Amino acid sequence: MEILCTNTTSVNAVLRRNITSGVSPYPHAEINSLRRRKSPSLYNTMILRLGRLGYCSRYLLLPALLSILCVVYLGLLKDSVITPIIYSSVDNIARIEGQQDRAPAEKNRVKNILVVAYQRSGSTFTSEILQHGDEKSFFSMEPLWQTYRTCNIRSEGICCLNNKCRSPLHKYEEIEYALSVLQKIYTCDFNALSYKILKSFVAFPSTGQGYLRSAGCFQHKREKNVSHCVQHLTDLCRSSSVVIIKVLRIDMELARVLKTYLNNLSIIHLVRDPRAIMNSRAKGHFLSNDPLSSQSMALCSVMYKNIMNVQRYDSCFTLQFEHLAKEPELVVRRLYSYCGLNFTMETSRWLKLHTNTSQRDLFQLPVNIKDRKITFLKNSMHVSQDWRRRMSLKDIGIIQNSCHEVLGVLGSRVFAGELELRNVSISVFSAI
Repeated sequence: MEILCTNTTSVNAVLRRNITSGVSPYPHAEINSLRRRKSPSLYNTMILRLGRLGYCSRYLLLPALLSILCVVYLGLLKDSVITPIIYSSVDNIARIEGQQDRAPAEKNRVKNILVVAYQRSGSTFTSEILQHGDEKSFFSMEPLWQTYRTCNIRSEGICCLNNKCRSPLHKYEEIEYALSVLQKIYTCDFNALSYKILKSFVAFPSTGQGYLRSAGCFQHKREKNVSHCVQHLTDLCRSSSVVIIKVLRIDMELARVLKTYLNNLSIIHLVRDPRAIMNSRAKGHFLSNDPLSSQSMALCSVMYKNIMNVQRYDSCFTLQFEHLAKEPELVVRRLYSYCGLNFTMETSRWLKLHTNTSQRDLFQLPVNIKDRKITFLKNSMHVSQDWRRRMSLKDIGIIQNSCHEVLGVLGSRVFAGELELRNVSISVFSAI
């Protein structure tokens, strides 16, 4: 039977007839329960009052009210302290809970910067550059080092130097764990970090390393002053307006997920000529016993995938080390602008000192500067071309064969002869 919304008189008549015959016109549990409790007078009274609203008005208004309540609830949920991070790749979904300890105004003020790089690509120097604006910064270097060591966390699993990938062995190798570590550092929630992660602040030149070492922090799991050490890091982080993390062990796809759900996150993808990276690894004894071709392929497969990801989504700043070495101030000004940092005269002076210092100038520097542990106090152009002087043409040929796709997208010159290779006046890259 079809009932029109405007005919409320006939609707009420139907309701009264149903009540008289003992049939409930509404299948609601609370009304039927009243009927089962032998309370006909109260039951009839409720039905009559509902009937005055009209059949259609009752059944249309109730869903509308429920919808409004749902909208209000979802709005409150959105503003709650739980921040979901969802990562989807090959139908995998990871979820982490974010601890937001900062006040809303402070949280919006803080600039979060993530440097995604490769071993021996110039990432430490890039991180130092970012710390020389006019704002106080907090720097975390390689917080995932203890977890993955010589491997990387990618969407396809845990991938190591032999270019073979495997599934995570335990929860600390899962994607959501890696993302949660980064988020906890950005929100200064050091109490929630594991002991392995905290050790990175002592092992690498992160903010507060000097104090942590002198205080004997994170040397033993059962040390008594661990809470004091954690509080020191927390205070340093919360008093900073720029938080920088450098990672070598996640890919751009995971970094992009982090950017989607974290406030004010600027991602820098640092790339460098793979021939220069392999040369630097060889000098630092970071190469394994695997063939050079397989190690080069392992590097360039990740780099190419990351470059394609960046081009597809345009979600970060691509910084090419060779461009930084050739035109430091021009490139750093662009970098600072992207990150929302202020490039000052002091920044300019520091940059010139660390990228255009000859060996003769180094001996003339004040003692307090020479004694500092500085990553770069060299001529950056000389460093960027070092592989052309040191590596054999044979090894360069192996890397070029393994990395032809990366060299192509970077616009790098491929060398076939000795004379061309050694002539450093011939540029490797196109103009900036």
